[in-house]
Amino acid sequence: CNWFNANPVHCLRSLHYYCHDPPHIFDYPGRSYLHRENPDIHAYYEATTFEEERSLFTEVMSRFKRNVGEGVETIHLVSEKFASSIDGGKEAVLHVSEKVASSLGEASGKLFGSIDDGKE
Repeated sequence: CNWFNANPVHCLRSLHYYCHDPPHIFDYPGRSYLHRENPDIHAYYEATTFEEERSLFTEVMSRFKRNVGEGVETIHLVSEKFASSIDGGKEAVLHVSEKVASSLGEASGKLFGSIDDGKE
C-alpha cells in the first residue's frame, strides 16, 4: 500500500484522467494481488501468486467430518467391548451398534452431499 493506491481519488484519476496502463488499483485488504507493476507511475509492486484462504465454513465442516468418522469408530469399539462382557447378547449389541453407526453415516453423508453440491 502506498500514497497513491490508498487514495481512491488518485486511483480514479490514474484510470480515467491520465489513462495509465495499468492504472493504480485501490488497495483493499486481502486484494493486493490485483496490483500491477508500472514504473512510469512509480507503482513497483506486483504480486505474482495468489493463495486463496480457506473459509471458516470449510474449516468447520472438515473438522465435523473428521469428528463424525471418529464417532462411528468409537461406537464400534464400545459396542464390541460391551458385547464381549454380555453372554449370549453379542450379536444383538453388534447389530444395534451397526444400525446406529450406519444411521450416523447416512445423516452425515446427506449433509455433506448437499454441501459438496454447492447448497451451502
